[in-house]
Amino acid sequence: MAHTLGEKVFKPKVTALKKAVKEAEKLASNYTWNPNIQIKDVPIINSKELNESDPMYSNNDLFKQPVNMSLSSVHIPVEIYQGHTNILNSLSWSGMLDKVWTENRQNDPDILWQYFGSQDGFIRTSPASKWRRQGVDLFDVRRRPWYTAGSSSPKDMIILMDTSGSTYGQALQLMKFAVKFLLDTIGENDFVSIIKFSNEPSFVMDCLNEKRFLQANYWNKQDLYNAVVNNVKAEKMANYAKAFEFSFKQFKEFSRNATDGAGANCNRVIMLLSDGTTEKPESVFDTHNRDKMVRVFTFAIGRTASDVAALKWMACRNKGYFSVIYAVGAIMSKVQDYVGVVARPLALDHAFNTIWSMIYNDALSGLGMMTTITLPVYNRSSDSIQSNQTILGVMGIDVTVGHLISHTPYSELGPAGYAFALDSNGYIVFHPNLRATNGWLQDPPNVDMFHVEINDPTKYQVRRKMIDQKSATEEFESYVLYPGEHYVAKNNRTYSYIPIPGTNFSLCVVSPSQRKKHVSAKGFDLMQAAEELERILTSQEDFAVLLAPWLVSSMLK
Repeated sequence: MAHTLGEKVFKPKVTALKKAVKEAEKLASNYTWNPNIQIKDVPIINSKELNESDPMYSNNDLFKQPVNMSLSSVHIPVEIYQGHTNILNSLSWSGMLDKVWTENRQNDPDILWQYFGSQDGFIRTSPASKWRRQGVDLFDVRRRPWYTAGSSSPKDMIILMDTSGSTYGQALQLMKFAVKFLLDTIGENDFVSIIKFSNEPSFVMDCLNEKRFLQANYWNKQDLYNAVVNNVKAEKMANYAKAFEFSFKQFKEFSRNATDGAGANCNRVIMLLSDGTTEKPESVFDTHNRDKMVRVFTFAIGRTASDVAALKWMACRNKGYFSVIYAVGAIMSKVQDYVGVVARPLALDHAFNTIWSMIYNDALSGLGMMTTITLPVYNRSSDSIQSNQTILGVMGIDVTVGHLISHTPYSELGPAGYAFALDSNGYIVFHPNLRATNGWLQDPPNVDMFHVEINDPTKYQVRRKMIDQKSATEEFESYVLYPGEHYVAKNNRTYSYIPIPGTNFSLCVVSPSQRKKHVSAKGFDLMQAAEELERILTSQEDFAVLLAPWLVSSMLK
């Protein structure tokens, strides 16, 4: 099964994605920038205005809606002005991606959504389809899990909030909103901590006194943001030297005491939110960050922000970036500025490493839970050194969880057997007990193995080995929750696990240890046999049929 998933599902998607990214970088490199471009010069299919009754759109079983397979449609966030020169030029060259996306679909008919998420905020999606999200349109591609995973390498982030008395009122409220958007730019491969400071620095949550950083999964980010909203108040005078010294020490302590894979061990960044200062903690930077291994990004918050020269100096001194946030509407675009800076080393190294995102709910058409393979798209033009250091956006191709599950050999495993997969963080990719119905499963779910498996010490070791991409077969006694979640049994089970080639996922097949053989029907078509069985059963006047709730019998329903 792992070989099948790797070779028949994932590998063709990787090939298609790399082809599309190379074409995108070629198109962007050859494109002539037009400073006088107008909206009328760039015809697009706006997904929010698309008319599905138009004959150019037809129903498609794969996408479960009317689409145009040879064209792409565009979604632009409400807070972004379509007529901006950057947006129009990016829309112009990216419109030529339709050809390579069509070729990819011809080579692999199973390909679902293909899209380019621009660093400017719009998303171009193939095939062209209507935007179906209801309510106020707050969608921004840069906040989607797959974009977060693909836009930069993993990082340990400290969000440093100036909560001195001068921030009281609008500035502090803007900071809290900025924290929310900063948290949206990181994902489960990142680790984050939030520190508030006035005359003394402290964590916004007590648990950080021990852990210092938390994995940036959905639940931890929610807890951190709630702590900021409820526990952060403006008071006293700000001491930047103490705040930065405290922050640098947290990185060192985290590295010294991190266990069980904690820590990104890649980029380290401090995001300073302040309404301005004249203090320059130069001695602290010389002592703790002389080698500039920690980047410092500074944000001047609010219309009353003054004395920003020191904030600019801090960013330049520590290989960061300085931005000004005057109002709520500017937060999203401004907090995204740091992504391009962090991505520069990857751009200069011409990094071409595919990343499979955590699973999430399809935002385009309701196809359910899915994972996305992503690659960043860089500016490869040769007109200047600076252009080769920028990220243009992220390219992605979807694979639904349902498609992965369909490759499970249930006829061989039987009703008591099943398969599941984990990502590199130990979160479930698919599992028969994972539910995404009735709205209770969050997006992204970040469901640990032991949320769907009954915990015991031996299974913990299996989880650890799967995360480490090891292969083995183990037999042990364990409690098992049967499909349907009505029965629990304790018996011997065989857990066979192996990495899925070309991904950061690991597959495990579970079966009863006593199941050594399985029935294999030969000489006839299984579907025809099922239809014949149904005909015989329903031909009787008085009959009652009870079908076990197994996937192997679903064709009879």
